[in-house]
Amino acid sequence: MEADGRIHGLRFGCRDLFVSHLLFADDSFIFLEVKKEEYEALKEVLDLYEASSGQMVNLEKSEACFGKDVEVSTQGSVASFLKIKVVDCHEKYIGLPTFAGRCNRNLFRFIKNRAWDKLKGWNRSVFYAAGKEVLLKVVVQAIPTYAMSCFKLPKTLIKDFHRLIADFWWGSKAGKSKMHWGKWNEMCNSKERGGLGFQDLRCFNQALLVKQRWRLVRKPDSLVARVLKVCYYPSRDFLTARKGSKASFVW
Repeated sequence: MEADGRIHGLRFGCRDLFVSHLLFADDSFIFLEVKKEEYEALKEVLDLYEASSGQMVNLEKSEACFGKDVEVSTQGSVASFLKIKVVDCHEKYIGLPTFAGRCNRNLFRFIKNRAWDKLKGWNRSVFYAAGKEVLLKVVVQAIPTYAMSCFKLPKTLIKDFHRLIADFWWGSKAGKSKMHWGKWNEMCNSKERGGLGFQDLRCFNQALLVKQRWRLVRKPDSLVARVLKVCYYPSRDFLTARKGSKASFVW
């Protein structure tokens, strides 16, 4: 359909880079222009897939999100034709926010909430120090890893995350604080240097992002590298790119 020009996808920049779909396991994004021939072509593709594979598309879990310039009546017509519901925005894709924009204050609150849900479900009194250490390092500190590989988390969020871990380690509870007998920076030192070997998430976040930057340099033909280039540094290379005045939080 895309090769025949029946589906165009989402345009990035001014160099005619179009993205029509993102597919990851059973999570799929399909980008269309709001034209009758395009959503009819999508319906044809989905019907052909069902007939060929014997599998059914779960329409109850399928959603459509439209641009702000698309009229409500048009949104309803498209959704009715495809038999899916309309939402203001898709909250997440493979566990990450789909819309980042330039405001990040509450964007990653779900990470802190997930950590808190884990911690409050554990009874501190039944764990020895070694048990608490393993749980904090293997379970809690692993929660933000995937998000940190794509985004630079706000300093306030990282500070709150560190505080949650320290409170659990020293035995603090909701409404009942206990003395912290060591600074967090010292707890992040290796055991050989007198610390406990906890991760400094700010440094870990930076290391993961540097890895992504290295991939952009080494694989300039990848989809993400091409999208970022046409949007943020069309006439430069990545190493000399600038932030810009209207860059999104992703960049």
